[in-house]
Amino acid sequence: MRKFVRFVIGIFMLIFALLFLLCMLYFIHGSFEFNPLEERHSQIRDVMALFMFLLGGLEISCLAVWIKLRK
Repeated sequence: MRKFVRFVIGIFMLIFALLFLLCMLYFIHGSFEFNPLEERHSQIRDVMALFMFLLGGLEISCLAVWIKLRK
C-alpha cells in the first residue's frame, strides 16, 4: 500500500513541477498577445507569481509526505 501511495504522490509531484515550470515560463515571457500592454504584463506576472507560490508549497508538502512514507 505504501508503494502505491508513494507512486501516486510521485505522479502529483511531477504534475506540480511541470505546472510550476509552465507558470515560470508565462511569468518570464508575459502575455502571448501580439501587442500586449504593460498593464497586462503586470497583471499576468502577479497572477503567475501567486500560482508559482502555491504550486511550490504543494510540491514541498508532497515531497515531505513522500519522504515520510519512505521511512
